[in-house]
Amino acid sequence: ELVGPTGISGMPDPSLGALVFTSQIEVYVFLLVALTGVTFLVAAFDSSLSGTLSIATGEDEDLLRAIGYNPATYKLISVVLGAFILGIGGAIYAHVNGLITPGAFTLDRTVLLLVITVLGGLRTIYGPVVGAVVMLGLPEIVRTLGFGDYRAYIIGVTLIIVVLYFPKGIVG
Repeated sequence: ELVGPTGISGMPDPSLGALVFTSQIEVYVFLLVALTGVTFLVAAFDSSLSGTLSIATGEDEDLLRAIGYNPATYKLISVVLGAFILGIGGAIYAHVNGLITPGAFTLDRTVLLLVITVLGGLRTIYGPVVGAVVMLGLPEIVRTLGFGDYRAYIIGVTLIIVVLYFPKGIVG
């Protein structure tokens, strides 16, 4: 493991206890299981009372306070759960790529993640998954069909169509 001004390199392969995932297929299955687990965790939270109250906090804090709940509690629960999930994602990202550099997290990457979320559907559980499939799959399909030079335009038109005809996202 090398830590320096250019980042952290030499990360070991992803592992879960004694299981070490070395091949691409093993890593893919591991990522799929992790995604499924996190999706079910978010779905369980969303259908729980705490999840409902967390959503209500974003809608109308005064109403929540009026019926006897403290919005700060549910904001804290949401932030802690989000930080937990992001921590899992960051750890997996580091081990799958074997390298973390400050340059890996650019404005382009941030905008891509935001577009994935909005495209799939805000406030949906499966929306970001659908958005990721579209935003990461579409460029590959365009490239495979031989329209690689027009990739940015095709993605832009796709985004405009989704915004115009699916304002709540594909899943929303």
